[in-house]
Amino acid sequence: MKVTIEVSLYPLTENYEEIVLEFLDNLNELDSIQFTTNGMSTQIYGDVSDIFAVLGEQFEKIQSSGKAVLVMKAGPGTLRYDGKHSRELPDQI
Repeated sequence: MKVTIEVSLYPLTENYEEIVLEFLDNLNELDSIQFTTNGMSTQIYGDVSDIFAVLGEQFEKIQSSGKAVLVMKAGPGTLRYDGKHSRELPDQI
């Protein structure tokens, strides 16, 4: 079954940026999934069993270097936002 899973990774350590970037580098090495990122989360597309296997492996790696929280939302199919209903926000809100 094809799914889209949105994940947000929150390392609970001082070197959180390094951990997030390593997580993304590890995802980038895989041919079995596709992903996109934005300033708040990562959207992963692919087969549900492939994605959950990858996330399980990555979560174990992350926990070995410190504690982290991984928040996930899942939906069926490829749920990509095309931006048709978006508008640019001012730099200062």
